[in-house]
Amino acid sequence: MIQPRQALTTLNLALFFIVGMLTAAPTHAAHPFHSTSTEMEWNPESRRFEVALQLPGLQIDEELSRLHKRHINMESTTDAEQLLEKYIKTKFEVTGKGLDQCQLHWVGVEIDARNVWAYFEVELLPTPPVAQRSPQRSMPEELNVECRYFLDSHEGQVNLITVINETHRASAQLTADQPKCRAVGNDKLEAFSVRAASEPNTRS
Repeated sequence: MIQPRQALTTLNLALFFIVGMLTAAPTHAAHPFHSTSTEMEWNPESRRFEVALQLPGLQIDEELSRLHKRHINMESTTDAEQLLEKYIKTKFEVTGKGLDQCQLHWVGVEIDARNVWAYFEVELLPTPPVAQRSPQRSMPEELNVECRYFLDSHEGQVNLITVINETHRASAQLTADQPKCRAVGNDKLEAFSVRAASEPNTRS
């Protein structure tokens, strides 16, 4: 038999749960959180970055559908993988000291219940017409990474970047205000505003 104090405790818990649901749901709906995760690891043998990109499945379906003005589903649309590859190539860029171009080599896609995983390699190309004198096994100096997934369509979008070099790991959160980051040593990535970096210094 439930005692009065137990009944009161049960009622309080029920009320707390209901109030919590009522107050939390509108906030979640009004401020959805969108994020991607990119992990890029330097391979000294191939002299390329090996990249694994995690994208929310529903979000990338909506983004590709919006851009191409037709319904696209990563699991069922015939050319969805090709469209995803093209999208990534326009939104992701890596450069380094004396290496102002990058070439993406597509590996493939995996799809689970919630996410789309894209795998590719990034090859950094020397600045023309300068030829690379010797193979570079170490990670390029002054590394810059730019990531613009969903920044034009989702307010508050966050794109997490992680760069791995041997035993060192560095991460940065990129946003519409700071869509680019630079490597600072082996263990730190610093996000910065492209606009601020490109503006001339007007101080006297």
